[in-house]
Amino acid sequence: MYKTCFVAAVAGALCFGAWAQSSRRMEMKMSVKTEFLPTPVYVLSNYDNTVPSVNSQWLAIKVTYTPPAVKAGTGYLWVDDIRMDVELMFSARYQDKPIMAYATGQVVFWSIPFDGKRHQAMMMLPPQVLQRYGDQSPSNYRKLKIYTRVKLTNTQNNSVIGMQIAGNSGSARDSEINAAFNQLASPVAAVLRLPNMVLPVEKTPWRFIDIDSYDMTKPSTDRN
Repeated sequence: MYKTCFVAAVAGALCFGAWAQSSRRMEMKMSVKTEFLPTPVYVLSNYDNTVPSVNSQWLAIKVTYTPPAVKAGTGYLWVDDIRMDVELMFSARYQDKPIMAYATGQVVFWSIPFDGKRHQAMMMLPPQVLQRYGDQSPSNYRKLKIYTRVKLTNTQNNSVIGMQIAGNSGSARDSEINAAFNQLASPVAAVLRLPNMVLPVEKTPWRFIDIDSYDMTKPSTDRN
């Protein structure tokens, strides 16, 4: 695994090419947790909000990642344009036939300091997606077995610098789940594709909650 870095123009400079060749210095330590959350309720002076339904909970994909500590001048190196891809896999029904569903979403981080500290991100799957396509009844969608894969990619050389799988509580190995994701991602796979359904947190009701806890994402009209 490799990591991308932008060269801070401070004090005579790290060489990007040389640094990019050191896989140990570039890989991210990661963890992924998924849980269902009710829609947050905001108290407004001029609007009566309703209490969210327990039957309409969003699937939260909570990611933590720790970059290596890399000094640059008097501070730490900042790395541009790291992309986070979230993929979900679950059993579905489409046109009254069983099929595997493959839901995806991504964000690109504007810049991340390589400070050796724990960072966090969150993306969300709306409940309507599982209620419509899951092979459970709409009221039981939270019982679906959902596998999650999260990847961090250096977009400058398209190298994966971190990957984590969640939801594997059975006998299958993570390597087998990873292989299944690779098959679903193939353009010729017989799968129900749900692109851009996993939303960045800023496009969900959580957009104003803990906003300073997340690295800044790069504005784009081309994604989600």
